[in-house]
Amino acid sequence: MLFPEANLNNNITSGFNRAKLAWYVIDPLFLRNGASTPEHIKANPNEQSSHFVREVYENEIFPNKESTTGIPTTISVLNLAYYPDEKGPYNYDTDPGPYSRGMNSDGKLNDPESRWGGFMREVLTSDFETANVQYIEFWMMDPFVEKPGHKGGDLYFNLGNVSEDILKDSRKSFENGLPGSANVINVDTTAWGRVPTVQSVVNAFYNASESRKYQDVGLDGLGNVDEQSFFNNYLQRSLLLTSNEAYQNILKLSLIHI
Repeated sequence: MLFPEANLNNNITSGFNRAKLAWYVIDPLFLRNGASTPEHIKANPNEQSSHFVREVYENEIFPNKESTTGIPTTISVLNLAYYPDEKGPYNYDTDPGPYSRGMNSDGKLNDPESRWGGFMREVLTSDFETANVQYIEFWMMDPFVEKPGHKGGDLYFNLGNVSEDILKDSRKSFENGLPGSANVINVDTTAWGRVPTVQSVVNAFYNASESRKYQDVGLDGLGNVDEQSFFNNYLQRSLLLTSNEAYQNILKLSLIHI
């Protein structure tokens, strides 16, 4: 097994090797030099033509396919940016141990090659046999086209019943189930923070505007102050291991909820 800590339940160690991964789609307005394109981007044609941001036309991938309108069409590209030496969400790794290599004085992850980042999405086709789905087809641009000497990594696709228990504690967490006021009620505590003890009835926050700051707090169910208090041991250990600048960055990141 690549990451045996995944077997741990209700234990923050299960997130120790999670590195930073971002996925996004670039809006064409940044590339077509229209009225909405920022001036500093218009003034940098080299950045606009970079393979990492430019538009990709359909005939680049399917050269023999004809456009019904005669106008070249573009393909929406899913962009991934992976930073194996930066901590991913809910990674409280500090010291080297049996599951991870810990972090260095810069607040970066030691041994980036041993880390991982990932995301998931729903597969809408439930019966592959009836739909005659036999394989995955995808096009990937050379990720090292601008840095041919890069060492690279491995890409995995996991199909099937993949757990959505991101903060693994075998509990269902949903933000709109958290209390809508400073009165902490109807919640339980796990190694990751707070989870609601009520049932999910609707997929919406409370109507009262004041409730948003208590509910829209991320998967751990903790606001800024509560989060720093709850994970105080992690912050104190980070203070001892890292430089002051690195610690301030860690403290700043602890205020970002996902």
